[in-house]
Amino acid sequence: MLNNNELVLNENLQNLVDELDLPESKYELAVKRYETIGEYLGNDKSSLSAFNPKIYSQGSFRLGTIVKPYKSDEYDIDLVCELELEKNIGQKKLYDLLGTRLQENEQYRKILESKRRCWRLEYANEFHMDILPAIPDLAEDNNSILIPDNELKTWHHSNPKDYVDWFYQQMLPVREALIKEARAEIEKVPFYKYKTPLQRVIQILKRHRDILFEKDLDDKPVSIIITTLASKAYRNEPNLYEALLNIIDRIPNQFDSLNGQVAVLNPVNSKENFADKWDKYPERKTKFLNWIHGLSCSLSEVLKLNKKELYIEKMGTLFGTDTFSKIASKQDKMLQEHFGVTKVSPLIIIEPSKPWEN
Repeated sequence: MLNNNELVLNENLQNLVDELDLPESKYELAVKRYETIGEYLGNDKSSLSAFNPKIYSQGSFRLGTIVKPYKSDEYDIDLVCELELEKNIGQKKLYDLLGTRLQENEQYRKILESKRRCWRLEYANEFHMDILPAIPDLAEDNNSILIPDNELKTWHHSNPKDYVDWFYQQMLPVREALIKEARAEIEKVPFYKYKTPLQRVIQILKRHRDILFEKDLDDKPVSIIITTLASKAYRNEPNLYEALLNIIDRIPNQFDSLNGQVAVLNPVNSKENFADKWDKYPERKTKFLNWIHGLSCSLSEVLKLNKKELYIEKMGTLFGTDTFSKIASKQDKMLQEHFGVTKVSPLIIIEPSKPWEN
């Protein structure tokens, strides 16, 4: 059972995630837009129609762990466009096939941007969609795909579809309980509804990371590493505060080993190492572990604070001053009561009567 300090922190963290989350209306708009893109890429007039293009979301948007970008209004949505081609097509040719088709559409051409291995559609002040070309990994029997590397020279193994299923299993008991309580059908409920503590913990970790690594983007921990390690560390705690503290405590013990080196392997495709850059940049692992340890210490400090102003200041430092000030304003009454703050009635000074008027 949580003590009073922990209950207040838990309530604040719940509200924090609500502030960071993509509004449901934007979720639905994004789905509608990428489904329209998929129809355009695969219609009878498309140069890609012979390759049976399939477009689907991956990453935080599909997992329900997306967060509002720090100091930006545009959410980042990752998509895959899978074409039924063999790998002798080559990475550059695959990349160009997708780009050429997108450029043929006047509307898309105006908002299209070429990135290193994907194509970006920039919907200003809403979100941008990164569309990554892919082909089936014919050497595997499951949903594995091959994607270009950043230089468009080699293939990388991936499996976003089965990763979603694995992620789902990590939180299945709690998710089923939430949906059952809401009297909904679990098969019809997308990940962005009835979020589990695991999804919310990942969102909290990503926000704190964005702030801490704001000026160190090269060594900023990538979301897929955070998501994978947090998911492995989750034990279906139904409470957000407990899930956060326990996951942070367990994360350092969730790494894999590959050729004697620390790795974070894709749990559904061991050929993909999410931390493959750590061999070349070992400082990234050090900074990752220091970040996790530092957050654990900071949360311990928060629980010891006994003044409302210090509490709000510390939480603002961790998760964004503007964001947490908004939360504190909404929960002002609860914080006032918790920290024993009493509002003093303004002192009304009545001018004394003058001696000659007595």
